[in-house]
Amino acid sequence: MVNLLLSAVIVLSIWTPIAGAGQDDCTDQLEVNAAHAVFLQTALATEPSQKTPRTVPETVPSLSVLEVKATELMKSRSSSVVLLVLVVVMLFMIPVIVYVLSEGSSTGSGHRLLEGASKGKGEVGPSHPGSSRQLRTPGVAGSQRMSIDSQAVLPPTAQHYSPSDGPPVICRELVLPETEARFLIEAASLRSEGGRTVTILGGSGRQPLLVAYLQDHGPKGFQLWLHSMGQNSTVLDTPRAVVVPGRSMANFEIYDRDLKLYGELESSHPGRLTLMCNGFPVLVIDATSDELHYNACQMDGRMLATGRLAPDVPQHVLAKLGGEAWRLRVVAGCDAIVVLSTMLTAMLMKRFRPGSAASSMPPSAKPSIILG
Repeated sequence: MVNLLLSAVIVLSIWTPIAGAGQDDCTDQLEVNAAHAVFLQTALATEPSQKTPRTVPETVPSLSVLEVKATELMKSRSSSVVLLVLVVVMLFMIPVIVYVLSEGSSTGSGHRLLEGASKGKGEVGPSHPGSSRQLRTPGVAGSQRMSIDSQAVLPPTAQHYSPSDGPPVICRELVLPETEARFLIEAASLRSEGGRTVTILGGSGRQPLLVAYLQDHGPKGFQLWLHSMGQNSTVLDTPRAVVVPGRSMANFEIYDRDLKLYGELESSHPGRLTLMCNGFPVLVIDATSDELHYNACQMDGRMLATGRLAPDVPQHVLAKLGGEAWRLRVVAGCDAIVVLSTMLTAMLMKRFRPGSAASSMPPSAKPSIILG
């Protein structure tokens, strides 16, 4: 009898998990297992006392099966509770995460727009039809076609410009922070009988530092291209500054080495040119009663540069300059390219104005610059 009961326990232990695997309700499975355990305990209790020592140990496995099933049920219920809690938490967290991400993206877009607007104040914007000029420069700068934008460079303090600020820098390499810059030019090249090429020597007169090419194109007016010179007096391709006719006959436009508009030279009255940068007057070029004597002043009256004939130049330097020299002196910290380009324009604009006698002069042997 005991052997039959043990066989039944083993069969039930094997059959219960298999049968429970197909059930969806864990509570029904527990009730079936409990019923089998009670049945086994009742059957064992009815056996004679002499069989008790052998039956008591055999009932323990059936009770262990019940405990295992109960433990599995509790674990499954705990897993369900944990899963439910996670689902509830995610339902609350997902909207919060979406909101935070949307706020962050909108803030980033606005910040980028502000950055773009602030950069646009200091950078040249895209050219538009009717607001750009095309320059074709075969020769020194190579055969290329360049687009010149019509937005000026901002002064050093664009929104709060002061007359004491002076003109903005166009060529930092020629700004001497603590030393006066000096240049010598052949005086004949600045007079009407001079040629179209102006060589600019250093203050000592030993070697040329810059060269200016003047090209007149009849009704289109003239252009001035200012280039640096390297070793062995070779002309560098990239210009330091370019001056072309402006929208009116009395005005000129100055462009930097990237052919972006730096400023405009306006003729306020005879003998005076005013350099305008982004609508602010930053420099004044005045002609005096003396021949080839010009002064450059900032708007508060401070003298920045002066150019005049220099009779005290050594003879060996005068020999290089054709017997007569013109000297330009620029104060420390001022851009010499700005002063040179504006002062040369002031001295040569009348000679190369459309319809003047100089328009019939033969063109320079240096590369021609065509305004397209």
